[in-house]
Amino acid sequence: MRTMEKVNKKAGNYRLTAIANTKNYALIIDGSLEANKDTTQVKWYVSNLKMALKKYLLTEDLVAALIKASEYVNKNFHGNVPYISLGVCKKNKDKLEILLVNSAKCYLKTDDVHLLEHKNISDYKNNLLKQLKAKSQNNFLKLKNKALMQIKFQKLYSNIDDQTKYLYSELDYDNVHSILLCNEGFQNYQKYLELKDKDFFTLAGEQGVKYCYNHLKRIEEKDQTLEKLPRFKENDDVVAIYKILI
Repeated sequence: MRTMEKVNKKAGNYRLTAIANTKNYALIIDGSLEANKDTTQVKWYVSNLKMALKKYLLTEDLVAALIKASEYVNKNFHGNVPYISLGVCKKNKDKLEILLVNSAKCYLKTDDVHLLEHKNISDYKNNLLKQLKAKSQNNFLKLKNKALMQIKFQKLYSNIDDQTKYLYSELDYDNVHSILLCNEGFQNYQKYLELKDKDFFTLAGEQGVKYCYNHLKRIEEKDQTLEKLPRFKENDDVVAIYKILI
């Protein structure tokens, strides 16, 4: 797997995301403060989960690596386990394994472009944003906190050790041309431009994910009222990696 480009940018004073890449795998991690408001603990969890995954991905298949990594981190963690959105793609012999947890996204190009994601999470959040936008009367900012309060995170999100909620796919490696792993913060760019998955993937590949990030930040800076791009946060962490496989 050849890396085309990657980006990992924090929105505030602390980073709750992580990214790792080798010739055999790519991974992104995005930690949430919803279940644990302590930024220090969430940073610790994200950092140590990344280190544990890098260790186990060397010897295990994808699901086994995540199970062992989460067991290791949870055993050494004290506090409320944060919600983690995670995406990993790994080459395993002649197969490409893809595993997604919570809000992580994976676009992939085969004969066409496909988006792998937890549709229940994406649909729920998008519908909530549309409802609030309709009620906002050109002042969505006032409804933002209400929107966050309405999200039933405990029902919507799963803990990293809840194997029943893993979204796992396995494809023939030679049939996949390229992939884009990203979090919701990066996908906001697609929503603002109102692009179809194929067009967004093409843009990210041709212009680069750093270009997409820089343009998104300019959009957000000009959209302080959250009207052009209704969202739950004025600024969000952005993590993405684009890779060519063949």
